[in-house]
Amino acid sequence: MDVPPDSARGRRQARDNGNPPRPSTSTPVPQNSSERSRPERSSPERSRKTSSQSPGIVETFWRYVMPPRISPHEDVQETVRLVHQLQDGVRETAAENEKLKEFYRGLEQAYDEATAKEEQARMQIQTFLQAEKDSNAYITSVQNELDDLRARTHEAQRSQQASEAEASNLHQQLITFKRSTVQHGKLGNQITDAEVRAKMDKVFYATQDFAVSALRGAQLDLSQLSQDAKDWLSSYSSGPDSPPKSCNPQIIISLLSNTLVTAFAPKYYFGISSNPAIAAAMLLASAKSSAATDVVAVVKPWLEPTRRLLDRLDEMALQKADQSFIDKAVKHFHCLLVYALPMDWNVAQVGLRKIFAAAFELFRLLHHSKAFFRLEVMSIDRGYQQNTMESVNSTEEETVLAGRPLELSVFPAVYKFGNELGDNQDEMTTVCKARVVAQKKPRTLPNHN
Repeated sequence: MDVPPDSARGRRQARDNGNPPRPSTSTPVPQNSSERSRPERSSPERSRKTSSQSPGIVETFWRYVMPPRISPHEDVQETVRLVHQLQDGVRETAAENEKLKEFYRGLEQAYDEATAKEEQARMQIQTFLQAEKDSNAYITSVQNELDDLRARTHEAQRSQQASEAEASNLHQQLITFKRSTVQHGKLGNQITDAEVRAKMDKVFYATQDFAVSALRGAQLDLSQLSQDAKDWLSSYSSGPDSPPKSCNPQIIISLLSNTLVTAFAPKYYFGISSNPAIAAAMLLASAKSSAATDVVAVVKPWLEPTRRLLDRLDEMALQKADQSFIDKAVKHFHCLLVYALPMDWNVAQVGLRKIFAAAFELFRLLHHSKAFFRLEVMSIDRGYQQNTMESVNSTEEETVLAGRPLELSVFPAVYKFGNELGDNQDEMTTVCKARVVAQKKPRTLPNHN
């Protein structure tokens, strides 16, 4: 804060700095004014003393040493002037004092503001120091994580390199295997006639063993068969009550063939499931099979890629669909015989599941083949044909049975149209003959005449 130059302090600073003080507007105070305002009066003793001395010396002294006397009126005026001058000085000092107080108040306010800013800066510095400490800790943690990630990355790279080496080795083995397969002249994903016969024979003999074991200690009551079973036998036997008891095992096999022929439909290529994708594939396969005039060209190329796609989408759902299909087949066969054949069906289900699992696996291979396969149960209206039928439960020669009426159609035949390359679709090959029971030749009574 600047000091006013017309104050007493300002004049002193100007005088100390060598600058002449600014002239004051008030009347200057004369020197020795108090002595002039108050002249010393002569007393009797002094007059007596001075009178006793030499008159020339005294008069000369008082003339040159003592100031001239002033009148009381002038003395009063001088006093008043001095009082006014003092009052002016007091007012000037008071004004300077107020200015100094205002200056000091400004200094105190500036000091308080500086102190507050200093405290605020100190708090900010502490905050920055804590933030720096936290940042350093975070950076250290991130650096540790980065080091751990680098170590894991190196480990993963080494594992990947090992996996790539193993995959390369397996790829070479696969190439070698494919070359070996080609050299053996077998087309990939195709099934030969010998394999079809072997698998169908396995299903037939497993079914025959099941029928024989089911009848061990039990009797088959044909009158207690379900209506579906009776309808089946009415179409594929000489009559629901006509087959002899010796044909009971073949009747059971024939009823199981009913389930097998139904399961050979293309829509069951994906099993049975409530999964939306699998259910849609089943409906589409059924629609394609019903509408297509050429199943080989329309349906068969679509089945296997669709099943692989469903397998990639949800492998577990597709496996459950296959199991559900087996469960439904077992339940269907159980409904046909549940009241006609008393047996422990809980134990029987184990063998039935194995039979149906093997049959359905064979059916998928047949559908996947480029050739077209068909399952057919022989109609009872036909006579025995040696080239398409095989007699069971008979000891007679095949040539003797030719043309004889059929008693029961037991197991379906498998026909193939075309070859493994999908060519010659008009040519039919009997891969598996149908199993049938031919009627026995009636006895001729001797003519005694």
